[in-house]
Amino acid sequence: MTTQKYTTKPFKSVAIPFTIMVLIVSAFALLYAISFENNRFYQEQLTLAKSSVQGIEYNLNQFIKNKQNIVQSMIEHDRQFLLSLSTLTEDHDKLSYLDQQVKNRLKNAYSFSLTDKDGVPIINNSNSNIGQRCLSGLQFFARNPERLNETFFIHGNSPDTYHIDVMGKIINKNEGPIFFVSFKIDSLVDLLKNSQAPGHKLFIVQTKHPENIEISDAGIKKQYLGQKQLSKTSLDSTMFQMPLKYMAWTILAIPEQDFFSNYELLLIKRAGIAFTCLLIIVFFFVWRLHYEEKSRSIAENNLNLSYKLLAAEVKMQTQELSDSKHYLESLFMSAPYGLIVSDETGTINSINTQAEKIFGYTQEELIGQTVDVLIPVHLRDKHSEYIIKFTQTFESKNLGIDRKLKGLTKNGHELPITVALNTINFNNKKMIIASINDVSELTSIQRQLTEEHERAVVTLSSIGDGVITTSIDGIIDSINSMAEKLTGWSSNKAIGEHISKVYCTINEDTREKNEDPVIQCLKNNQTSNQPNNNTVLIHKTGLDIPIEDNVSAIHNKEGHFIGIVLVFHDVSQSRQYAHEIEFQANHDALTGLLNRRKFDYYLTEALKNTREVKSHYVLLYMDLDRFKLVNDTAGHAAGDELLKQLTRTLSKTLRQRDIFSRLGGDEFGVLLDHCTSEDGLLIAKKLLESVDNFRFFWKEDVFSVGISIGLVAFSETEDSADKLLSEADAACYTAKENGRNRVQIYDEHAARKLNESHTINMLTYAFENNQMQLYQQKITSVGNSDENKEHYEILIRMLSNNNIIPPGMFLPAAERCGLAINIDRWVIRSVFKWLSKHQKIFSPLPIMAINLSGQSITDGLFSQFIEEQFSQFNIKPVNICFEITETAAMHNLDNAKEFIHKLKVMGCQFSLDDFGSGHASYAQLKHLPVDYLKIDGSLVKDILDDPIDFSIVKSINDVGHILGMKTIAEFVENTEIADKLSSINVDHLQGYGIAKPAPIDELITNHN
Repeated sequence: MTTQKYTTKPFKSVAIPFTIMVLIVSAFALLYAISFENNRFYQEQLTLAKSSVQGIEYNLNQFIKNKQNIVQSMIEHDRQFLLSLSTLTEDHDKLSYLDQQVKNRLKNAYSFSLTDKDGVPIINNSNSNIGQRCLSGLQFFARNPERLNETFFIHGNSPDTYHIDVMGKIINKNEGPIFFVSFKIDSLVDLLKNSQAPGHKLFIVQTKHPENIEISDAGIKKQYLGQKQLSKTSLDSTMFQMPLKYMAWTILAIPEQDFFSNYELLLIKRAGIAFTCLLIIVFFFVWRLHYEEKSRSIAENNLNLSYKLLAAEVKMQTQELSDSKHYLESLFMSAPYGLIVSDETGTINSINTQAEKIFGYTQEELIGQTVDVLIPVHLRDKHSEYIIKFTQTFESKNLGIDRKLKGLTKNGHELPITVALNTINFNNKKMIIASINDVSELTSIQRQLTEEHERAVVTLSSIGDGVITTSIDGIIDSINSMAEKLTGWSSNKAIGEHISKVYCTINEDTREKNEDPVIQCLKNNQTSNQPNNNTVLIHKTGLDIPIEDNVSAIHNKEGHFIGIVLVFHDVSQSRQYAHEIEFQANHDALTGLLNRRKFDYYLTEALKNTREVKSHYVLLYMDLDRFKLVNDTAGHAAGDELLKQLTRTLSKTLRQRDIFSRLGGDEFGVLLDHCTSEDGLLIAKKLLESVDNFRFFWKEDVFSVGISIGLVAFSETEDSADKLLSEADAACYTAKENGRNRVQIYDEHAARKLNESHTINMLTYAFENNQMQLYQQKITSVGNSDENKEHYEILIRMLSNNNIIPPGMFLPAAERCGLAINIDRWVIRSVFKWLSKHQKIFSPLPIMAINLSGQSITDGLFSQFIEEQFSQFNIKPVNICFEITETAAMHNLDNAKEFIHKLKVMGCQFSLDDFGSGHASYAQLKHLPVDYLKIDGSLVKDILDDPIDFSIVKSINDVGHILGMKTIAEFVENTEIADKLSSINVDHLQGYGIAKPAPIDELITNHN
């Protein structure tokens, strides 16, 4: 209790007065701060209000001065005119002129007037309404003309009609008229709106009656917070006011309601918060002081208690030490290894039970003897030397671990042991403690492991693979001879180094360093990883050695990862063979350029790039001109050498990153990377120029060749590689058609060539896959004809994707590409075969009209082919009518006449097709021995409406009859045309109005 009173008395005598003093000082400080801040805020608001009011007063004076200058300028300019008006009572013309002048010169004028020298109006404008204030102003100006620059007034009947009056003497003397102008003051209202003073309202009021609100910054209103007059309280709180010079008006700046009181309330709130925070801090300090005093008192009580506990603890420790002595003696005797305690001379003081078992002696037999009794005789001298060295330093030592150490048992047997020597101080004497282990069994195991290790080393040294083992950290544990040879590191230098330093591999293609095999094995968490067939080992000398390697994880019995084994072997020869095979597979054997297959691969990759990174490419398709001449003249060996030399010449012109390929024969392809159409055209022209300048020397001959180049630029396209090559090929073909040895950019003409090529491919495919089909269209005889046989024209259709393609879609392309004769042969063979198969159904056999192309007519062997078909299928020629177009016949008139003559001798009939649409004449017609004359359908279809077409058809029909020919009218679409043709005795009709084309097999159905 005494201690408690002693500690609390200082606390009450110091803490409480200190707390009261701090709170009083803080209260006064806060009151002073509130007063100071309130006064500072008032001065700021006063300055702000004063600045706003002075700004308004200044701008208003500028506005008035500007208007005075304008009025005085007009007086000076029209002085004589105004003087003349002042002598008249009324002149409408001059008044109108004056009104116009005021409008032009004083655009913002509200009204104007001209008065005599006493201020009595002489003439007004029609809109003028001079009030009492204006008249008093005029009279003041008349009495005081010397105050010209001070005479202006603001007045009006309402805020909407406020205006400013400006007066001016026409002659600056006592006599003379006065010119008076009023201006609206809307700009003053705008000025008040824009001249804001935060926390204040701005007003313009009458000086004599300030309570009347005339103009405020809220607009032209006669109200303020719902009142028409300012209260006395508001006027008394005016922050700043300024009377307007020469006017009975004053500008007021009045604070908004409760503006200052709100700010004072805000300051009081802030002071209250600060004072509250201070109270919290002071009371926390007092509480902390009280808490420390109380803690000190408790500590004193605890200290007294500790003395008592310490005495009890000492007594208890003394008992424990006694117990520990007996416990340590028990541990000494029961230790799992032998313990022998001796002095510095080697005399044994004590041994434990395990030492008795190891050496076969009892404790009584060894105590007092030296340790030499336990050492073989031949080792005792060395042992004595070692004991002398040990006693000089008494450093702890472990013996028998790295070298053989023998102990001697009671029965004279030597056994391998390990010994650990330590020293202790006992009764101020150095005592040596020897810890002994019998390692007979361990030595036997080590011998077996050594033998197994030697066998493993011999095995690893004899195999052809390099083998490296490492720890989990990648430190090399072993390396065989083959690994030494492949890495260039000897085992004594490699062991202990990190695997990444000895075994450094890179990717053969990218030359990028491969990942550390230990890290790779840990990352993949795999027992082994797949072999990498694209790895190159960097020899210590820097030489590249292609290898295949395999990394496997090493696990202990518990399955924990403890290291890796790396196996690798040299694959230089096999990889060289693979590279050679790959090169041959991707390159042209003659020129060494990329072949078509590899070029297609790069082109496909380029198309992917255009869609992924929006790259620009240009494809060049090149075909040599006059190359066949070299082959035919000098032989294929010369042609091969020409291609080799020309390849080298073209390669020098191209950029290093461009892809150059031989597509086949004398055709080449170039893929220009990151190249626009304009740049590609420049490169193509350089290639063209290099070929023009190239000369090929072979024996005694000199050859020059040309080159035709097709160019296709592409970017962000969905086209395929085949389509781009086809487009470039079509452009190259167009270049050849246009004169060869030039560059042709893919355009509409080339596109037509490409479509034509596509059509030819479709046609070839259709022939090879039996997708061509025969159709027929009936040719009917008119009633007065003596023809009694059925007559059909054979037509041809192509099938593609279950669609029927008419001949107009593929026959023109076939004729341009020289395939029309093949189609003619197929049609003749197919028609003859069909007639031979079904001729028993018909009686008599119908006449089949087969169309022939101009190519067939000019082929000297085609007539022989027809004879062979007649003989093979046993068809009578009289049933076959060959149709030849007028154009084909006229272009090859002699061949046509010879061809027709040969087949007519056999009995065949002929029809001249599409007569009237070409360049034939009646004079040439009589030289063609045809049986039928087919009138072109373009003339027939409009004979009902076009008298000229009808006259031409009638003329052709008459001439044909005169020449002994039967006529056939095509495009007979309806009965009216058929009747018209019958009226002029046309022999046969053909068209949709007669019968539509249908498959030839429908004839069998109709006859059945």
